Amino acid sequence: MFVRVIWKVCRYSSTACGLYWQYSDYWDMFHNTVVLDYPTTSNSYAAANLYNFANYNLDIRNNIFAYTATSGSGIPFYLSGTSTISTFNYNNLYNASAINLEYINGINYTTSSYSGGSGYNSNSVTTSTSFVSAINPHLTASANSGVVISSVPNDIDGEVRNSPPEIGADEYYSSMDIGVLSIDSPTTVTFCGRSRNIYVRLKNYGNQSITIANLNVYINGALVSI
Repeated sequence: MFVRVIWKVCRYSSTACGLYWQYSDYWDMFHNTVVLDYPTTSNSYAAANLYNFANYNLDIRNNIFAYTATSGSGIPFYLSGTSTISTFNYNNLYNASAINLEYINGINYTTSSYSGGSGYNSNSVTTSTSFVSAINPHLTASANSGVVISSVPNDIDGEVRNSPPEIGADEYYSSMDIGVLSIDSPTTVTFCGRSRNIYVRLKNYGNQSITIANLNVYINGALVSI
């Protein structure tokens, strides 16, 4: 079974989890964005919780598990009981309130010990993800720190994944968009027939650096060579 390209923002209960699994066997959990944005009272109230009951042969990759509350005891990922994971890697585990990132079968892993802890997450990261807003987890910046998973070629919006892809449900694409902000000179519509300098102020409306641009000038509907 696949659990993929979903997102969830949980921000209304101190005794809630973003995702909760039990008796889940042979699940692939790919490209999810799960944000727990409310102070919870225990580390078991985590962004992702595999709690007590048998969960076997789970493949967990390219997920954002984030506890973004700035207080409380919640963490990004909690696993206990007889659960086993076959693959747990290329995830973003972020905790805005403390250094604790994972609880795996009795062992707590922090920002300094999560990488490789229990044999997992050697390629995972712990970074604050830039979302559009607290309730809109579209990305506003690129990281491309995931791993290609052929069974998930598109993101939650149907956009094709990059190679390497973003971690989480959304794939970020930068935009190149430049336009005329103002014509500073000439400032009159008509002027005498002689050579005049044209001064135009351009603005970068996109999110990608632009160092050069082509500008076309039309006079009376005709393209003028400049």
